Amino acid sequence: MNPRPKPHACGLGLPIVRVGQVRGNFVKEEQVSTFLQKTGKVALGIVVGVAVVVFVGGCGDVVRPAVAKVSPEVARPGATMTVEGKGLIDQVVTVGDVEVHVKKPSTDSFLVIELPQKLKPGSYDLVVTDKGTKISSKPVAVRILDLITLPAGTPLKVRVAERIHSGISQVGDTFLLSFNEALVVQGRTIAAEGSEVVGKVTQVEEAGRVKGRAEIEFTLIQFDSGKNTYAIATDTYYFQAQSTQKRDAATIGGGAGIGAVVGGLIGGKKGAIIGAGAGGAAGTVVVLATQGNDIESPFGALFSFLLRQDVEIDMGGPH
Repeated sequence: MNPRPKPHACGLGLPIVRVGQVRGNFVKEEQVSTFLQKTGKVALGIVVGVAVVVFVGGCGDVVRPAVAKVSPEVARPGATMTVEGKGLIDQVVTVGDVEVHVKKPSTDSFLVIELPQKLKPGSYDLVVTDKGTKISSKPVAVRILDLITLPAGTPLKVRVAERIHSGISQVGDTFLLSFNEALVVQGRTIAAEGSEVVGKVTQVEEAGRVKGRAEIEFTLIQFDSGKNTYAIATDTYYFQAQSTQKRDAATIGGGAGIGAVVGGLIGGKKGAIIGAGAGGAAGTVVVLATQGNDIESPFGALFSFLLRQDVEIDMGGPH
């Protein structure tokens, strides 16, 4: 018969001491006294240490809080987060040095926290700590967003970087532009001059299909801040070739008004874009062209669109 394994304290390789019992490797009360006299202070320290471990709760009874998942890992101040793991019931949760509010009820594997409104943007460690034992979980990284609002009505001044042509472009086509100047809000630069902007054709007819007049309409749908890409909604520009007694022309409506489009060519070498301040009425631009020719917005043409909806910008970095 194989000998019975000797019990040890919490896997430390030490004999368990329980005074007054005799079984296996256990010793009697008087044997403990004799043992300590013979082995001295070292043995005393070992026995006291083992006793403390057993007293606290025995081997395996002390559960360390553990965080398996935090959602979302990136949030704004005041947002709600969920924490999943084990040993989470009725515990203290900190983000950095700040204790956060734990919403009730929580369970052993799930809890909901609410971030303080005044929590500053940045990266933090989220930690769950047991109220009784003060044992803490391993930290989990979370990031608090640095948000700024780009308000509706903001003018977006852009320069055409790809050809827009009523005889070539199709509804839904996208094309590239760039910011003609830095986009700045509350003294903070959201996008540098030259940052990429994306436009979209929303309406188009080539020459000859509508009483010989070409037309095209486009808007802006996106820009790149250098850290993140943002979807946007703006007003539109509408171009239509028109016939007059003196000359053929295309009237451009929309945008932000005077001087919205300046310089460049349209319809090849047969026409030039004239700013509203140089002969057009306020809010329009007159483009010289020949009847039947398609409308083209040349490289480098300038436009000023108005933002229709607020856009929240994360100044902290990519996500």
